[in-house]
Amino acid sequence: KGLSADAISKTKGVITALFQSAVDNRFIAFSPATGLIKPSGPTGTHRALTDEEINIIVATAPGHRFGVAAMLMLFAGLRRGEAADFHSRDVNLKAGTITVNRAVSYVVNQGAIKKPKSDAGARTIPIMPPLLPFLEGLEGFAISRKGDAPISVTALKNAFNSFLIACELKLNNHPSRQRPTDRTNWRTFKIRSHDLRHTYATFLYDAGVDI
Repeated sequence: KGLSADAISKTKGVITALFQSAVDNRFIAFSPATGLIKPSGPTGTHRALTDEEINIIVATAPGHRFGVAAMLMLFAGLRRGEAADFHSRDVNLKAGTITVNRAVSYVVNQGAIKKPKSDAGARTIPIMPPLLPFLEGLEGFAISRKGDAPISVTALKNAFNSFLIACELKLNNHPSRQRPTDRTNWRTFKIRSHDLRHTYATFLYDAGVDI
């Protein structure tokens, strides 16, 4: 549930191969994965955001709970889990850099702290100018949490969805914090969190950074 069609297909392949290996090695008599039906999932690729979407995000970020995280993902390329555990101690304003060496991993609702996704994931990143004002006043975690435990995946998704709604309200110049009942000619704001990281990669590519 909640995975893309590609991820579902890969997961089925792993499950099928695992049980087939168990049959081949005579650990089990037959494979329970035989005839397994894949659920459907959303298709499509991540994308770089438009200039309008970027401007809306930058305008919405100040004061929003997910604002600093959104800016870190957009202008530093952090993954969602990396932004979830980003702390003010990871900022070096004098050097003009941030350091990424941790991330929140989710197997169940409550996350666990781990190293980044790959060896290259532990990295030092220059602070892009649009990100600087958000880091200068940062104290503690980029996304506030209750207690010392990592933010839950439910709370993280709720914070991101709340941010999308705030962006949508900004896009439509709507003064309230809630969408109106009548949304005739209403413009939606639909992005995925990983689109922010894709946009950062596009920034670097357009600036001539080696692939």
